[in-house]
Amino acid sequence: MNAVDAMAGDRPDRSYEDLLGAAAFGTLDAGEAADLEGYLATSAAARMVLAELRMIASGLPLLVDEVSPSPRLRSRIEQAVLADVAWARPAPRGYGRDDGPDDAIVPLSTVPVKGASKPTPLWRPYLWAAVAALLLAVLAGVVLDRLLLDAGDPAIARESIAFSLSLSTPVPELRAELVYDPEDQFFILETENMPAAPLDHVYQVWLIDDSGPQPVGVMNQSRFVVPAPRDAYDIFAITVEPAPLGSTGPTSDPFFVAPLISEDAPAS
Repeated sequence: MNAVDAMAGDRPDRSYEDLLGAAAFGTLDAGEAADLEGYLATSAAARMVLAELRMIASGLPLLVDEVSPSPRLRSRIEQAVLADVAWARPAPRGYGRDDGPDDAIVPLSTVPVKGASKPTPLWRPYLWAAVAALLLAVLAGVVLDRLLLDAGDPAIARESIAFSLSLSTPVPELRAELVYDPEDQFFILETENMPAAPLDHVYQVWLIDDSGPQPVGVMNQSRFVVPAPRDAYDIFAITVEPAPLGSTGPTSDPFFVAPLISEDAPAS
């Protein structure tokens, strides 16, 4: 079962779906965070979509040059955002909590809380998954444009990462390179003559840490970019998963494995 099917089966309440984007940017208040945590504990598909949205959020600074807004501009932006949220987001109902003025803006915790899912229109699960896939592709394109601009700058040093590649059918002409940019903190995988994934399947990329594999997107071209800090993960891996959006967890052994911890790194 792929991510879309799983999420459709969960049929979460629409308000939970609407909270995913805010959670990725850490703008939920305390009550919303608790509500969404309860739903995430019941939906692996929603956890996968949230992981991809967070990956997008972490890569957004790569889209523009760093500029510090003036205090006046920052204040106007905050007021406009708060006004839009107050107008556009109806007060949640049926959550069993009293929304008071003391709710603080807090990042979403990873501590699971039991909760119940509610019916939702079948089309909604496709929305966030499709948006995440599209934004990951846009982000990859922007980063690759920057790579071309930076290619001639000797001051920008990228780390080459060794990997093992084992396809069921060897491809002699296949070339691949995985590098990491420590300054902007993103991985770049470039391939040449990579065979297409099997019918009705895709190549899904994972970053693996102590908690297990974290889905970071699906490869649909010869280049793939992942904004993430290298020291937060142990392995960069790719598996073959059901189309179109992959799985919430690997269903096959990885054919591409790149350890991210150097052999001379001190043991933790």
